[in-house]
Amino acid sequence: MSGGKGVTAAPRLGAAAPRAINAPGHIPGLAEHVQGVTRSTKFRIITFCNKSYWVFAHGLLESMKAVAPSVVDFWTVIVPDEETKKFILSETSGAGHAVDVFVDDDLRKQVAKFASAGRDELKTLLSWRRVHAMQTLVDGDFTVMFIEPDAVFQKNPLQLIHDQLTQNDIILSADYGLGSTAQKRANTKVIVAKPSAQGKKLLNVWQRAEQSYTGQKAEAGFFLDQVVPHIDVLTAKVKVLDQTLVGNYLTHHEKAGQVIVTGTGCDNIDYKINFMTQLLRHVQPLDPNNLVPAFDYEGVAMGCDHSGREKVFKISNEYARSHGVSAKLGASKKHPSKNDSEGDDEDAGGDR
Repeated sequence: MSGGKGVTAAPRLGAAAPRAINAPGHIPGLAEHVQGVTRSTKFRIITFCNKSYWVFAHGLLESMKAVAPSVVDFWTVIVPDEETKKFILSETSGAGHAVDVFVDDDLRKQVAKFASAGRDELKTLLSWRRVHAMQTLVDGDFTVMFIEPDAVFQKNPLQLIHDQLTQNDIILSADYGLGSTAQKRANTKVIVAKPSAQGKKLLNVWQRAEQSYTGQKAEAGFFLDQVVPHIDVLTAKVKVLDQTLVGNYLTHHEKAGQVIVTGTGCDNIDYKINFMTQLLRHVQPLDPNNLVPAFDYEGVAMGCDHSGREKVFKISNEYARSHGVSAKLGASKKHPSKNDSEGDDEDAGGDR
């Protein structure tokens, strides 16, 4: 009810609790931390990780060491507490590559404000936090790559980043799709941005949208709903990378030549670990005494979207035929061992 002078309006009984969201703007302390560990080039790769997901982030680290050892020095792992930091440092202290870890103390304060929030709501808050981290560092004039822990580098990503940011301000990955068809399937497993005026403006709009956006898929949902439909008229140049550059369980095959492969398409943790481990073994140096077996996509089908994978391959091959691409984009079946000298007759197009 409304009250006159000296009267305080009574709270509404049954009013909904405030929605769990991050405070607008930068993540406190992150820019200062990254600046403190930056020696020259203002480039940073960031990954959010807790103890449970270190099994994936460790695989990401090992793939960096295999195909792009120089980028390890530019990687910062963002963790929720000192315990996780100590755990990661203990896991990597003897590996020959020091891993930079930033403790996001502000996260605990943000979560504490929403003590009654459910698990899904807190997951949404955490998902949005990547956009805040990106904005924090881009506003500090860093070129930034966000990558989720369940990913493997198959090639050095620096050339891809250089090539794409020459013409674009922000780039994202996609669930699947070729060419411009990837736009409507954009995801935020991988985001790269440069510190251009246009890029800074778009990231500012994006992180502020968390305060009002209540649609599905958190920050990715906002991007799909509000950015993609206008992507051709934005002042910021935005590119969604198609499945030939960033792959996942739905789109990967041995000859795809993708620079990055993520765990998208595998919801079951155990089967996702299996798939990511297969990927890692194929990028690590060959051991003639321990041959690397063929990729076994069917072997993880119970915990991954194998029917979705088959659908994507059908769509991709139809796209290739309709656009005059002579080589098929791959098959869903097992491929020969990495150590075999002959490939199969279902050419995937592109070299690894």
